Amino acid sequence: MDLSVTRADEHTTNVTLRVEGREVSRLILHRREMRIGCARVTMGGIGGVFTEPEHRHRGYMRRVMERAVQHMAEQQYDFSLLFGIRDFYPRWGFRTTMGFHQVSIPLEKARPVSSSLRTRPFEPTDMPAVLEIYAENNALRTGSIVRPPFPPDRFPMGSEFFVRPELFVVLDHAGEIIAYAGVDRDKENRDTGERTPITGRLHAAEAGARVPAAWPAIIARLAARAEELQAPSLEIFVPPDHELTHYARLLGCTVRSSYPDDGGAMGRIIDLTSLLPKIEPELRRRFRLSGAQFSGSCRVITDLGVFAIVARNGELHLEDDVGDPAAELELPQWALMQLLLGHRPLPLVLLEAETKARGDLTPLGAALFPPQYAHCWRTDWF
Repeated sequence: MDLSVTRADEHTTNVTLRVEGREVSRLILHRREMRIGCARVTMGGIGGVFTEPEHRHRGYMRRVMERAVQHMAEQQYDFSLLFGIRDFYPRWGFRTTMGFHQVSIPLEKARPVSSSLRTRPFEPTDMPAVLEIYAENNALRTGSIVRPPFPPDRFPMGSEFFVRPELFVVLDHAGEIIAYAGVDRDKENRDTGERTPITGRLHAAEAGARVPAAWPAIIARLAARAEELQAPSLEIFVPPDHELTHYARLLGCTVRSSYPDDGGAMGRIIDLTSLLPKIEPELRRRFRLSGAQFSGSCRVITDLGVFAIVARNGELHLEDDVGDPAAELELPQWALMQLLLGHRPLPLVLLEAETKARGDLTPLGAALFPPQYAHCWRTDWF
């Protein structure tokens, strides 16, 4: 039995287990930068998890996962994220971290929308402008990926794995690109490689705009495409607080959010020591915006280490530890991760049996860990 870690390129590492020279279990580790508010942290995205059917239930994937987590710790990844099944990944410290969101607009509501702005199909030379709009729109979006260079002619995927999208852009009256969206085009059969056009539904994995005036143009283009596909509605995978969702309210829509109790978008902290200095600016920003009247210190105890949150004269910073803190919080790494990403507020995290608190944490918890719609765009799934 041979367990290897092989770097494919600067963003990708393969963790592979071989038995008698044959590859039987594997995963792919994607090195990414992810946003937590204004902070950027190093994230290991786990994908391509697979064991050959005849070799399952022998503990091979357990060894592969353990080696992947070990490798990320050795390389000082801040945390890891995966899109997983139920009843499997918690044994390695992963818990559900984000929900899945989409807005549904009935075609009859979208059909009357019109715009004087012109749209056209995406061209390879449009990619820099599209990625710039994405970066602007997601500058503070927790859960969004800081994108590495994409292939110049396409997005890697649509709303599902093995689905290829088609993009279009919106132009202002001067001909400049001010918005874009991607619609599922076809799906690949992973066994034969054949692609089948998608019909009967319209799924848009992503949309972005520089100005609100672009949203009617996007909806009008999507409605026309829905007509061609004979789709009854526009299904757009954006979070509830996205500007496109707000515009859709004017038309009439349904907003759906699903939060699995296990599985889905799951994460865990890998290296607390490397994570803390990166998230400190974001915690400072949240503290200032909240106007919280908290002065003192709070010791935070996790299974990965101890640190202290210190607030004085309206400013906040992190320290290795403090003596005689005013409050104390003890929790597992995954609960701290959920707090940082806004998955659950502190009072609900404290309902977990693994957490303990001493002192009044209410003002500090509300300031630093507000609930939010963390969102990893489906184009960036792995």
